[in-house]
Amino acid sequence: MLSNHAPSDVGTVRPQTRPTTTTEISRADSSSPGSSLSQASDARGQQSLGEFPPELLTKIFAAVVDKELRRRGHGRRSLALRLTWVCSRWRGIVLDTPHLWSRIQLNLDSRPSLVVLEHYLTRSKQAPLSLAITSYGVHQRGDLWTPFLNILIPEAYRWEHVVFHIAEWGFQFALAPIKGHLHSLKSLTLSFLNTDGRILDVYEGAPQLTMVDVSGLGRPECIMLPWPQLRECYLYEISTALHVLQVSRNLVFCRLSWIWVRHSLPPMDRIYNSSLKTLEITPHTSLDDDLGCRHFVSLLTLPSLQTLKCAPIRQPVDSALWQSFFPFLQRSARLLTNLTLRRLPFSLAELLECLELAPCLRYLNLKYDYENEYFAFDNEFMHRLDANRPGCLAPLLTSLSIHGPAVFDETSVAGMVTSRRHISSHNMVEIALLEYLVLGCSSPSSTSDPLPSLDCFVSEGLKVTYKHSWGSGA
Repeated sequence: MLSNHAPSDVGTVRPQTRPTTTTEISRADSSSPGSSLSQASDARGQQSLGEFPPELLTKIFAAVVDKELRRRGHGRRSLALRLTWVCSRWRGIVLDTPHLWSRIQLNLDSRPSLVVLEHYLTRSKQAPLSLAITSYGVHQRGDLWTPFLNILIPEAYRWEHVVFHIAEWGFQFALAPIKGHLHSLKSLTLSFLNTDGRILDVYEGAPQLTMVDVSGLGRPECIMLPWPQLRECYLYEISTALHVLQVSRNLVFCRLSWIWVRHSLPPMDRIYNSSLKTLEITPHTSLDDDLGCRHFVSLLTLPSLQTLKCAPIRQPVDSALWQSFFPFLQRSARLLTNLTLRRLPFSLAELLECLELAPCLRYLNLKYDYENEYFAFDNEFMHRLDANRPGCLAPLLTSLSIHGPAVFDETSVAGMVTSRRHISSHNMVEIALLEYLVLGCSSPSSTSDPLPSLDCFVSEGLKVTYKHSWGSGA
C-alpha cells in the first residue's frame, strides 16, 4: 500500500543507510569473520550477475515486483524503489522499465501518499495500468478519494485491469468522467456495489472488457456492462448469474459462489446458452443456498458444457437437489469431459445415472465426507467403470480421483485399471485415492501397498496416488 511519507526522489541513492554498489557491499562484508574465504565467491557472483542481459534482468524484476505487490501492496520502500538502490546498472534498468511502475494498489483506509502515486504514474509512461483501490470503511467521505481520482481519471485510457473494493457506493458515481475512455480495460472487479437504485453505466463503453468479477451487486439491471462481449465471469448472486447467462452470448467461463438470494426471483423461462464451456457452482452454508442452487440449475441448458464443478462448502441439506440436477445433466452433459462433484446429496445409483449422461468424460473427481449418509464407494462403482463389463461408464476416462468412504477391494480397482490400460495406454493415466476410509479393514503396516496389482502399470506411465486411513466400521 502507499505510505503517507513520500521518498525524496525515487532515483536517489542513499549510501549513508545502505551500500549502493556491489563494491560497497563487498567492503561492508570484508570486516566480518571469514570474509577472506568468501570474497572470491562474492566476486564471481557479482561478475555473473553483471553479465545478465538487461532483457533477462527486466523479466526477473517484473516477476518479483508482481509477487511482492500481491503480498504487500505499495509502500515507501516498495521493491521497485529498493531495486534502484542496489547499483547504477540496476537503477537504470528499473527506471527505464515502465511495466515495473504500472501496478498500482491503494488502500484508502491507510491514507496513502499522492506523491508516490504520481511517481508511479510518471515512471510507467504509457504502459497499461493495473489499478486496485480498496476501502472497507463504512462511512467514507468523498474528500478521501477525490484527490486520488483527480490524478487517476485522466489516465483512464490506460486502465487495463481494475479492482475496486469500496464499501461506499458513491465512489462508483464519482467515476462518471471515465465513461467512454476505457479503451484498454480488459478485466474489472467490483465489490460492495449498491447503486441505491440508480443506473451505473460508466463501464458500458469498454470495447476490450472480457472478464468481470462482481459481488455485493444490487439488482443486475442497475449496472450496465457490455454483457454480450464478456467471456469470463465470477458472480456471487443468483439473479445476477441468471441475467448474465441470458444475455452473454460469448461467455465461456462462469463461477457462481455463495449463491446469495438477495432479491425475490421473478418467473423466468429456461435459459439456453450455447457458448458456455465451464461452470463452477460452490453453494455455501444455508438452506437458501441449496434452494438457490436447485432453482439455478433447473433453468439452465448448456449444450456446449465441457467442465462442471459443483462443490458445496458443506454437506447440502436439500435432498431434492437431485430432482433439478439430473434433468440439467440430461440437457447439458453430452460434451462433458471434466466433472467434479463434492458433498452432493446423491445416492450411488443417482451418481451412476449422472455418469451415464457423460459419454465423453475424461476427468472425474468425487469427494464425500466420512459422515456422508448417502453411500460409500464400493465394488459396484468400480465394476461400472470396468471396460470389460457390459454398460461400462465413461469409456474415455483417463483420470479418477476419489475422496471419502470406500468399501471396494483391490481386485475391483485393479480390474478396472487393467481393462482400460489394455485398450490403450492413453486410458487411465492417473488414479488418486485420497483420504479414503476403507471400512471393515484392520490397519496394515505403514509400509504396505494397498493396491500392489497396479505396480506393473506404474512403469508404463500410470500415476497412482494414495493417502488413506483405515477403519474397522461395518
